[in-house]
Amino acid sequence: MAVPSRIAPALFAGLLLGCDAVPTGPLDGKLWALVSIDGHSLPARPAAFVNAVVGDTLEFGVQSSMWRPQPLARSIRWYATAVSEEWWYTYDPAPQSEFAIRGLCADGDLASCADASATATVDGDVLTIRFRDSGLGRLEYRRVR
Repeated sequence: MAVPSRIAPALFAGLLLGCDAVPTGPLDGKLWALVSIDGHSLPARPAAFVNAVVGDTLEFGVQSSMWRPQPLARSIRWYATAVSEEWWYTYDPAPQSEFAIRGLCADGDLASCADASATATVDGDVLTIRFRDSGLGRLEYRRVR
């Protein structure tokens, strides 16, 4: 599968920065690359963001010494300003084609930050995340591995 040049840097960096994965469920150990936000190819900017997103990788079934919820997924997101950040999620450990996924806050308590809960769907090699807070956007990923 050819990787569009706009996501290749994100894929390379995501592979280098990957967490230790311990596959236990159908999503675990899979790596995804963001290809669009709200139907717009990258770079794109959800309403709640100041800067455009230029790349994002998402890996399920990772471990972290700073997060307690299980299972965990980690996203590394790059912005047009050359800044990157990690986003952490917990999700249904036995997902069907549609499942719940929830973004974690710095203190691990969603009550103290924006609602980053979402519904995710998997259709073949496409993962779509639809946040309840529409300002965070609808994210579409393609499976890399």
